[in-house]
Amino acid sequence: FAREGDTIVGELRAKCPVAYTESHGGYWVLTSYEAAAKAMRDEAVFSSRHEPPEADGFHYQGVNIPEAAQPNVLIEQDPPEWNPIRRILNPLFAPPKVEALTPEFERFTRDCIDKVIESGTIDFVLDLANPVPAMATLAFLGLPLEQWESYAEPCHEVVYTRPGTPEFMKAVEGQLWIFDAV
Repeated sequence: FAREGDTIVGELRAKCPVAYTESHGGYWVLTSYEAAAKAMRDEAVFSSRHEPPEADGFHYQGVNIPEAAQPNVLIEQDPPEWNPIRRILNPLFAPPKVEALTPEFERFTRDCIDKVIESGTIDFVLDLANPVPAMATLAFLGLPLEQWESYAEPCHEVVYTRPGTPEFMKAVEGQLWIFDAV
């Protein structure tokens, strides 16, 4: 069964692999790996910064939709400001380092599947796609794995909650807790 979104993406991929939409203040839609890889290497055209002109010159609006509470330095920087961070992070994400953690990542995946296998059903997002990356990140950072929900939920909430609401402020406070804890 093809879903409506799959049809739209398929049509875009065939007719216009790089498209622009005015939605949410405007953004580019890249529908293929090749287009995304090319854009990632061309920060002059596809910058990660989004700074609408403001009188004070300091207004910052990130690339997240909806706008994030604070800049995400890992995805919202371009060279040359990204270069010092990249020099620190590249060795940590080098293939041998990631390969060394692969058994742990596989264990997280097995543990999550084992928790639901007897039921015969799985909610891919709630049972696997949320916990496994969160646990992998915590393992990578040396933080307690059993607290993955405390770290992951505010990060998810800030994305799916409407800015300006009490729920959004709760998510922002949760993210501030993360920054203080780490």
